[in-house]
Amino acid sequence: MSRTNETAAALIQLFNSSEHQIKRISDRTYKAIEKLEEQKQKIWNRYNAANRVAETAKIKALERLHKKKETLNAQEMKECAPFDANRTKVQRIIALLKSAVPVGEIADADVTSYDPERRYCQWVGGYLYKSDFLKLRLLIAENDRPKNKFSLVAYGRYAFTRDELIRFNEYYSYGGPNLKDDGFAVRFTIAHVPTVKEATSLAAKEWPTLTRLISTVEQLEKEYRDATSKYALSDFASIQEK
Repeated sequence: MSRTNETAAALIQLFNSSEHQIKRISDRTYKAIEKLEEQKQKIWNRYNAANRVAETAKIKALERLHKKKETLNAQEMKECAPFDANRTKVQRIIALLKSAVPVGEIADADVTSYDPERRYCQWVGGYLYKSDFLKLRLLIAENDRPKNKFSLVAYGRYAFTRDELIRFNEYYSYGGPNLKDDGFAVRFTIAHVPTVKEATSLAAKEWPTLTRLISTVEQLEKEYRDATSKYALSDFASIQEK
């Protein structure tokens, strides 16, 4: 069996020739792929352009529909306004007739500290305001603050507890000293001060929030007296059943 002996020079020539062919084939393939990529990019460009046009048209169409919807809602509100005012008027009368009059007293024991032996908690005199429809008292209680350790807190009960008349959260907050104080419609901290003496001094001042509440209740009292002079809650039984 014969065997061909290849010289190094022949092998080098074979290597160079093969490498040339590989490069030629690779270059040809690269150029072909490059053309395909160019075609693909053209397709993407056409698609993106068409898509932008379609997206713009979609947005404009949706905006037109949204404007029509807003117009319909505005027209509905305009047409319903006088009827809604009538309905609200009747609902307000019913809410007034449901008011619990007179409101309960505020006893000293209604608010206490969880740690009465170590924490200051005292009412400031008697009532700040008292009627069958509203009762208000002020209390000074020790809090957990490092400096302004004493809080002046307003507590109260009023007859008009339905949201149609007075919103509950308007005069009630959960901040301030931690006290046993269930059953109040009014509970909010007026100020935090360093001493009981300063808190007592502040209690003698007028506070806009309390002034507004008193004015609101006095107006509602007039409406209540007018409503109860004309109607009974039973007069509106058919509405309340709905």
